[in-house]
Amino acid sequence: VEGVDAPPLAKLADLQSHGALVLGDWVPCADHAPRDWAAQAVRVQIGERTLDFRGTHAFGDPAWGLPVWLRHATQGGVVLPAGTVVTTGTWCGLPLAAPGDTVRVVFEGIGEAAVRL
Repeated sequence: VEGVDAPPLAKLADLQSHGALVLGDWVPCADHAPRDWAAQAVRVQIGERTLDFRGTHAFGDPAWGLPVWLRHATQGGVVLPAGTVVTTGTWCGLPLAAPGDTVRVVFEGIGEAAVRL
């Protein structure tokens, strides 16, 4: 989301991944039954600390803004390459990690990713 007039939550969705973005194994959306995002469980482990969240995406459905984003991104006939990664916000705010920490995130029923900083 560009510009100073963008809604604050849209700015958060756009800027949240600037600290780090770690991708796990690719899981196509079509492989999943319709999902109740309000019940989606997410576990974040940072070192010995474990944080659990349920249904905490700021906009409820993480795909809420994809149609508008796609129209913006493809203006003037731009074609996005297959496999383009789109971030849509945070489920857990911005829990801080330090150098040496292992961070693991598990989205129940979807997948997981981990990184050592």
